[in-house]
Amino acid sequence: MADKLIQRVTMVVIMVIIGSLSIGWNWNQKIEMRAQEFMNAGMYEQAKVYLSGEIEKHPQDPDLYFLLGRCHLACDEIKQAQEAFDKSILIDYKKGNLVGTAYLDEGKVTLEKGDADRANRLFILAAKYDPSLKLQISALFSKVVIESINNNRISEAETLSNLIKSYAPESTTEISKNALERAKALASSAQNWPTVLSLGKLATSLDKSDTSEWGSLMYQILAANHRSMKTKEVVSLGDQIIQWNPSIKEKLAVLYLEGARQALKSKGSNPGSAAVLLDKAILMNKGFKTQAGMLILNELSNRANDMKSLGRDGFLTLFNACDKYGVPPESKQGSQYQLFYGLKLYEDGAREKAISIFEMLVSKYPDTTEAGKALEMLALPATGKIEIASEPLKMKTYSPENSGEITFRILYVDIEENGIKVTLSIRSANKEKLLYARKNWEDSSVGHIERPYIVDDNGKKAYTESGINGGEQTDFNDIIKQITINPEEEIVITANFPMVSKGTTKIKVYLPELKGWQEEWHSDWIKLKTGIFE
Repeated sequence: MADKLIQRVTMVVIMVIIGSLSIGWNWNQKIEMRAQEFMNAGMYEQAKVYLSGEIEKHPQDPDLYFLLGRCHLACDEIKQAQEAFDKSILIDYKKGNLVGTAYLDEGKVTLEKGDADRANRLFILAAKYDPSLKLQISALFSKVVIESINNNRISEAETLSNLIKSYAPESTTEISKNALERAKALASSAQNWPTVLSLGKLATSLDKSDTSEWGSLMYQILAANHRSMKTKEVVSLGDQIIQWNPSIKEKLAVLYLEGARQALKSKGSNPGSAAVLLDKAILMNKGFKTQAGMLILNELSNRANDMKSLGRDGFLTLFNACDKYGVPPESKQGSQYQLFYGLKLYEDGAREKAISIFEMLVSKYPDTTEAGKALEMLALPATGKIEIASEPLKMKTYSPENSGEITFRILYVDIEENGIKVTLSIRSANKEKLLYARKNWEDSSVGHIERPYIVDDNGKKAYTESGINGGEQTDFNDIIKQITINPEEEIVITANFPMVSKGTTKIKVYLPELKGWQEEWHSDWIKLKTGIFE
C-alpha cells in the first residue's frame, strides 16, 4: 500500500513539473512568435515596444534581449543592438554564436545593397562574437571582389581585398588567380593596358609568392603598344615590369633603345623623350652606352640641314646626351661631331671657341655638309635695309634748368658692305638737349665718357666713328656734342658703326651715360640675321 502511494505521488510531481515547463515554453514561444510577426511585417518600432514590455515582465529571458537586438540592428541602431545582445549573452553565454550570426546576416543584406563600409562594420562585430565566422565573411567579400574585377571596377576590388586581409588573408590567393585570368582576357586590346596594370598591382599585393607571370604579361603588352604610349607611361610600366620579373631587364633595354630610335626619327617628337629612353636602356645594359651616343650623333647628322625642326632646346638636349654617353675617339674628331660641338659652344656663349671650330671645318672639310653649316654660322648679315617696328624707349635727362626725358624709336638698320647704319627718331614733350661724346674720355669729375656704340651677341663692342648725324647740333664742350630738341618736334638721326663680328645674329645700340646730364639709353636686341634654329 505504501509503495503504491509513493508511486502515485511521484507521478503527480513529475506531471506538475512537465506541465510547468510546458506552460513556460508556451508563453516564451508565443512572445517570440508575436515579435517575429512584427519584424516580418517590417514593423520594427512596434516590435521594440512589444519586446521592451515583455522584458520588464521577464528580465532574465535572454531570448527577448536577443530579439530586441535584432530589431535595433534592422533599424541600423548598432549601439542599441549591441547593448541588447550583450545583455542576452550575459544571461546565457551560449547566445554569442547567435549574435555573431545575426550580425553576419545583416551584413550580408547590406553588402548585397552595395554598402561595403556598413557591411564591414557589421562583419567586425560578427567576428567579435563568433570568430569562426571569419572564413564566411572572407568568402562573401571575395565574391564581390571577383565580380568587381570581372567588371573592371579595380579600385572597388582593391578596397574590398584589403578588408579581406583582416579576416582571412589566406583566402586572397583565389582573387589573385582570378585577376590574372581577367588580365589575360583584356591584354589583347591595346587600350586596356592601364586596367591590366591595375589588376597586376592588386593581384601581387595579395599574393607575393610569384609575380614573374605578371611581369611577362605586362612586357608583352608594352612590346605591342609602346609606340602609341607616352614616354613617361613606357618608363613607368617598364619599372613595374622589372619589379615583377627582373629577368626581363635585357629585353626591356632593347625595347627602350628601339623606342629612342623611333622617337628620334619622328620629327614631331620631343628629343627629351629619346634621351629618357636611352638613359633607361643604358641603366639596364651599360653595353648600350656607345651605341646610344652614335645613335644620337647619326640622327643629328641626318638633321644638319633642318636644325629648325629640333629647335635650340631639342638640339642641346640631344647633344648633351650624346656627349654624356660618348662616341668612339675617331667619331669625336670627325666633322659631324665637331660641327655639333661648335654649335653647343656657340649656344652656351663660348662664341670665340665656337668660331674657331667653324673656321676649322671650312678649312679642313671644305666640301662637306658640315662645312656648309659652318659657313652659315660664320656669315655676316646680308646687306640691305631692315625696318624696325620698335616700341618707344625713354631716356631721362638732367640739367640745372630741367629734368625730363627723351623718347627714342629705332626706324631701321642698314647693313652695308663695311658697316652698319642705325636710323633713330627722337622727340620730347619739352625742350631738351641730347648729349653724346665725340670720343672716349676720362675725366676726374665725371669719370669715364664713351662714344655711342653697338654690342653684338658675340659680346663685341664697336664705337661709332662719325658720331651722330642729323638735327641741330652744337658743341657742348670740346668733347661733347648736343642736339637741340624742341617740344613735340621729331628729329631723325643716324649713326654709323663698324661691321659686326663673325657669327653675329643681333645687336643692341647704346648711348652711354653722361653723369649729371643724362642716363644711359640702349635699344632692345635688333635681329640682323636668322639663327640656325629659327
